[in-house]
Amino acid sequence: MLDPFPFPPPGVLTALTGPLSSKLSLPTLPLHAHEVVFALSFYVLVGKVFTPWISRRVVPQRYNALSPRTKINWDVHVVSFVQSCVICTMSLWVMFYDEERAAWRGSGAFGIDNWEKRVWGYTGATGLLQSFALAYFL
Repeated sequence: MLDPFPFPPPGVLTALTGPLSSKLSLPTLPLHAHEVVFALSFYVLVGKVFTPWISRRVVPQRYNALSPRTKINWDVHVVSFVQSCVICTMSLWVMFYDEERAAWRGSGAFGIDNWEKRVWGYTGATGLLQSFALAYFL
């Protein structure tokens, strides 16, 4: 399956990440660097803008009474929850709709004869999923 992200990788970003990806033995990083940047921006936006805004409206007395340090802790937990929902949803989508990955199922019992491809294989959809997971940890 081709990468389902709607925008192709920019040439400049691909060129910038190429040497680093070669040094770290991450050959597909340049193909997904723009997705990492997008997901990182999304998670920062959730943590810095949406979480405080929504929390002040949903639980105003509790959120406004929190100390600044506890507010940061609250915001981090909300971003973590959002990230887990995003990754789980994307994982289910890859499991059920990635035809290339589905073709890796072996003919033996439980697909055992092709387990290495299923564990270590790469498709554009799995690259997108890994990009969103990586961005959270940055």
